[in-house]
Amino acid sequence: MKVLSCLMAFCLISLHAFPWQTVERSRLTDNWFVNLSTGCYAHSSHTVVFRHLNPSITIGIGRYLTPVYGLELQSTAAFDDGPDGTENGLAVKQSFLLLNHHINLNHLICGYNGRPDIFEIIATAGLGWQHSFEKHPTDYRTTNNLASRFALQFTYNPGCKRAWQLFLEPSLTYEMKGTSTDYQPYFNVNRSQIGLSVGVAYRFKNSNGTHHFKWARLYDQVEVDALNAKINELRRQLRQKQKSL
Repeated sequence: MKVLSCLMAFCLISLHAFPWQTVERSRLTDNWFVNLSTGCYAHSSHTVVFRHLNPSITIGIGRYLTPVYGLELQSTAAFDDGPDGTENGLAVKQSFLLLNHHINLNHLICGYNGRPDIFEIIATAGLGWQHSFEKHPTDYRTTNNLASRFALQFTYNPGCKRAWQLFLEPSLTYEMKGTSTDYQPYFNVNRSQIGLSVGVAYRFKNSNGTHHFKWARLYDQVEVDALNAKINELRRQLRQKQKSL
């Protein structure tokens, strides 16, 4: 749990580290995205990776709260590598439902320049529910477990609007199962999976007309016009006094 505590602390620091005053305040309907990816995974240890690859498909929906930090609800279905589900007798082997935290490392380290970069690296970490499908489950504690996932997204943002995003994502997923005598979840590499997926994401259009955060105008045009009018009036009075002298 120390890893998760450090992750939450890092997310809170990133929220305060980013200069909020540089971008416009977004509405609740702004900065949402949806993504779809497919790939394969295998157990991290005690297996021949390329002989035991399992396909998977993932869909997620989320929202960026700042150019640096976002949240995503992600659902994954992992399929059996056998032609007829020979390993467990079922086509779907596992399912995951995770809440992911997204940290845009480009914007965190280099700052935000008003729109997404062409190439970006996004770190993700999630925590949620993992379910194993079995024909004859004997104990719900063996089929429903806590799960966590850590990944890096190497993304490409084409076009001027930066609405679409293509990404390659290596990941490490932990099935945080307990032992037969102690059901407390914990990290164990023998119960983890490595994965690689490719996907596409779409950023929905915002109320500001773009598909991303926009620079804020740090002034009020009405106040600027009033100040200009006052300055012009003072200049006129100064010219009149100079003429009278």
